Amino acid sequence: MPTFVFFPAVLLRVFLALSLLLGGFYATAQAVESEGVRDIAQELDQARTELKQIQAALADSKIPFTDQQLVDFRNRLNQVQTKAAGIDTTITPLHQAAQARLAELGLPEDEATETQDVKKQRSALNEEISTLSGQLKIARLIAVEAEQAISEVAAQRRQQFQDVVSQRGLSPFAPSLWRQLQEKLPDDRLAVQKSWQKIKEAFAPVAWQHKLWLGVGALVWALGGIAIWFRFIRFLVNKSQPTRLRRSLLAIGLIGLYVAIPTGVLLILLSVLMYAEGLTPELLVFVRQFIAVVALAAFIAGLGRALLSPHKPTWRLPSLPNEVAQALQWLPLTLGGLIIVLWTLQQLTHVISSSLSTVMLTNGLLALGLNAVVGIAVWRAQRYYRKEGGLDLGSVWLTGLHRVALRLVSLAVLCSVIALLVGYTALSNLIIQEVIWLGVVVLTTYLLYCLLSDVAQAVLNNVRQDAAQSQLNQAQWRWRSQAVLLLSGGAKLGLLLVAATLFSLPFGEDPVIWLQRRLAFLSQGFTFGEVTLKPAAFLYGMVVLVVGGLAVHSLQAWLANQYLPYTRLDPSMRSSAARLVSYVGYVAAVVVALSAAGIGFDRMAWIVSALSVGIGFGLQAVVQNFVSGLLLLAERPIKVGDWVSLGTDVEGNVRRINARATEIERFDRSTVIVPNSEFITKVVRNVTLSEPLGRGQITVVMPVNVDAQQVRACLLRAAQSNEQVLEDPAPFVTVDGFEQNGGIAFSLFFYLPSPRLVSAQRSEVFFAVLELFAQARLALHHTQRMEVIGPASSGVEAVAAVPPSAADASSVGKTS
Repeated sequence: MPTFVFFPAVLLRVFLALSLLLGGFYATAQAVESEGVRDIAQELDQARTELKQIQAALADSKIPFTDQQLVDFRNRLNQVQTKAAGIDTTITPLHQAAQARLAELGLPEDEATETQDVKKQRSALNEEISTLSGQLKIARLIAVEAEQAISEVAAQRRQQFQDVVSQRGLSPFAPSLWRQLQEKLPDDRLAVQKSWQKIKEAFAPVAWQHKLWLGVGALVWALGGIAIWFRFIRFLVNKSQPTRLRRSLLAIGLIGLYVAIPTGVLLILLSVLMYAEGLTPELLVFVRQFIAVVALAAFIAGLGRALLSPHKPTWRLPSLPNEVAQALQWLPLTLGGLIIVLWTLQQLTHVISSSLSTVMLTNGLLALGLNAVVGIAVWRAQRYYRKEGGLDLGSVWLTGLHRVALRLVSLAVLCSVIALLVGYTALSNLIIQEVIWLGVVVLTTYLLYCLLSDVAQAVLNNVRQDAAQSQLNQAQWRWRSQAVLLLSGGAKLGLLLVAATLFSLPFGEDPVIWLQRRLAFLSQGFTFGEVTLKPAAFLYGMVVLVVGGLAVHSLQAWLANQYLPYTRLDPSMRSSAARLVSYVGYVAAVVVALSAAGIGFDRMAWIVSALSVGIGFGLQAVVQNFVSGLLLLAERPIKVGDWVSLGTDVEGNVRRINARATEIERFDRSTVIVPNSEFITKVVRNVTLSEPLGRGQITVVMPVNVDAQQVRACLLRAAQSNEQVLEDPAPFVTVDGFEQNGGIAFSLFFYLPSPRLVSAQRSEVFFAVLELFAQARLALHHTQRMEVIGPASSGVEAVAAVPPSAADASSVGKTS
């Protein structure tokens, strides 16, 4: 077969094969896409059905739901909302891709000219876009309706919470409660016996082998955890560096040990429930909640023991006195055990459906026990501080904060006990449980903050060591240090945000709404004529201002002391940058505080007008100097540490550039305060701008018959013998010419690293010159001054020679 016939045939076959293959891929893709669209439609139908069922249950309910039922509704609605959001995320790119393909086809052409394939593609794309648009609208509508249903569930939970908290019952100290308890005691005993019999019957079919293996597994878990703990301690003592990081790691490890062993043992032992039959749903819910409570109590116990470290003061993180730590060593374990016991008794009353008097008694015992433990701990701590004459934690801020926290806890315990005595048992439980919860959040945040700081410091130390050992160059050292500081700062900020969220998490909106019904005047305000004053808004604005100011101050200190030193900026630029950031931050804090106080941006017009009038009359100089200060920080014609002179009276070193004025320290150690506008409107001499070199000059007058080369050699040797004199540019000597009194002037020029060294090093070089001249027996030129003595009218001239010591070296002979 000829070549020109063979190759076209082969190419045609390859083209047909590729066409069939691509066609198969396209058909498969279309099938997969169609299948995906059908799956999305099924998911939408399931989500819509689930949502309609919950909405119908919430609308048709005549009996109030329990809190657990409302929580289940909320969880199901969250799942529906998540599914709808996922469908939205899936459909959106498909919808956009279909629109892009339709746009590639262009506008519809004439029916006669447009091919049949293009028409089919256009029709299919329009149908696909229509289907996806409908599904997208349905998904977004489901998400909105789910959000509304979640809000309705939250409103019902808040209402139930308010009803429970504001409900007054019998105090555990009331005799009537004990009489009712005595009457209902036989019924409660019978309920306990029936529940216990049901549990025994449920576990009777479980084989003893299962129970044995679960017991062995729990024992192995406990012993393994203890063995790992001892190995971890040996590693910290023998392998880790003696820094604060290993104290933080020990605290974290101890908390993990306290939580892992009891929680793991319970999970292993209670897994026998899967073999039991006929257990009530209430009992299963109680078991799950019991495991969570044990984990929380173990965490509280481990956290307290880790921070107190009563028997290892050198491993203690907070700066607590040893006496206080040893006096409170019982608190963590006692509080954790009490939470488990009292919570178990309280929840068992619901499981066995005990009488109302028993429920009220267990609730009262829970509040009484928690108040007793917390109150005794606070009392013992305060007694020690009174005995020792005060508290000193090494920091005024920490000491004051600790003292305020103790007083607030004492006040909360007192309020909780009073509420318990008058019958508000739920309110008493709420107060003391929130005190414990907030304490756990604060202490956990402190521990994790210390851990982040210690990890960052350890990494920075390793980076410094690598840089010192020449394993990292300057750029790598700077980049890694900046990255560590930024990551640690971001992690600390995230930790504080999570802590703030956890602070308000137990409250939700319920206590706020409950308090607003009794303290509504704080939020609604007082009305005087047409003016409404809202104390809560102003108080909130002040809190925002104080917190914002502290945040800006901390940010400025972090930039100046931690982050900016690892950049290429010089010290003066670091100070200027940190100060400029603080100016912007303080302005933003004031604006946010005004907005939080209820003074929005639209209401600040009168403030701006008043400021403009004030600027026009009396604040021109202040604003001018402030703007000049910003220009000085931005353009940097001068910076901190520069040697500047302003006119003939002000000369010295710039020590600080403030918002209104600049502080200049003169060479006599006095300070001159110069308005910033002076540096913008007047001529300023900056001696050290761009790090210039200093130049020294020494001029000597020698006799006419002196050996000029010898003088030049002595002058150069004197300059070169000084360590501060630079080799490049090298010193040099010039001859300035003949003096009028008959001498020759030689000038020595030399350069120094800084202009600040000129005065002192010029004197040192001068001493060296005089010493070398003495060794070479070179004498300076004896300059004489001639004066005429006698009356000018006599016509007789008398000449007197003035000794050289009294003569002026720059004077010449005079006649009169």
